[in-house]
Amino acid sequence: MAKVPENIPFFIASYTGWRRPSTLQKKLAECPEIAGILVIDHGVFVTSFCDGAVFTGLWALWGLICALHSITNALQAASTDPVKYAL
Repeated sequence: MAKVPENIPFFIASYTGWRRPSTLQKKLAECPEIAGILVIDHGVFVTSFCDGAVFTGLWALWGLICALHSITNALQAASTDPVKYAL
């Protein structure tokens, strides 16, 4: 079961920005209060949820949905995992 966050998770979503997932991972590691970063134009999403998953291309927005699901799922007793539907 996912751990319930102590604070409301903070996500950054931008149309343009960094291109490489490794850059986003570095920025995410520098600011632990940020739960995830989405760059729409380059199709990149990294998060500290979902076991630190990286989603690229068309899957970037799906990654944000999965991270949000992971966070909200921790608030309820039972749920399904949308990541498994995509695999």
